[in-house]
Amino acid sequence: MIPIVIAEQGDSVATGVVSSLARPGGNITGLNVFSPQTSAKFIQLLKEVQPQIRRFGFLSNPDTTSMAREVFKSMRATAKSLKVELQSFEVRGPQEFESIFAEMAKRRVAAIGVQGDPMLTAHNALVASIAARHRIATIGTPEFAEAGALMGYGADRSVLFRRAATYVDKILKGAKTGGLPIELPTNSIWWST
Repeated sequence: MIPIVIAEQGDSVATGVVSSLARPGGNITGLNVFSPQTSAKFIQLLKEVQPQIRRFGFLSNPDTTSMAREVFKSMRATAKSLKVELQSFEVRGPQEFESIFAEMAKRRVAAIGVQGDPMLTAHNALVASIAARHRIATIGTPEFAEAGALMGYGADRSVLFRRAATYVDKILKGAKTGGLPIELPTNSIWWST
């Protein structure tokens, strides 16, 4: 089998790519960049910056349901501990952005966390601008902050790709792919715009 090194995967176990992070088995190994706990941190960071937030939303793509469910579950526990109401909002494409943000505004959602989904990330500037127009504080991956969202939080992609290269080196020197544990980032970055 051809070895596969993942440089940035969501949650490899939740998505079914591997059965275990410690022993992925098969021909896949690499790095996970986004776990449900990362999204839970979204609420904590926005609450630190804007302590008055009482209603928080989570914007996700229902077509990536297994990951979104795990993320929402983790966020719900954090929201409860911070006494914040958490609501879920789903979109399948950019044509739904205007209506979903209008719904958020109607429900008086003050801040949202955006799932690190490829469809949402591809339209991060649009999401950030619509959120700003509705005066909804937004946090997502670091790319969302670069696109104009209030804050970004997540792994530094340049570090991930350098780390993935070390996996390739180990495999070229004879290591078995399935025996190399999938790593989680040891440091995350966050910034506000």
